[in-house]
Amino acid sequence: MFRFKGLDYQRVIVAGVSNGLVPRDDVNRRRTTDPVRHRREVQQARSLLFVATTRARDSLDIFWHGRPSPFLAPLVTVGR
Repeated sequence: MFRFKGLDYQRVIVAGVSNGLVPRDDVNRRRTTDPVRHRREVQQARSLLFVATTRARDSLDIFWHGRPSPFLAPLVTVGR
């Protein structure tokens, strides 16, 4: 995701968008110990995912294992 900015592709697959990976677990642990850094790193992770997903011209596939990232909550209904 770090190298996608400024590029576009016909098809994009973003894999590993799981809870604990996007954002990473260590970012979530900072919620109470360092709230300012937590907000900054959550926003950075959200921005990286946004950039990666908006590089697709024709199709986008997003995959995760276990629970999806909380960033996908508006798009995903798990177990329904």
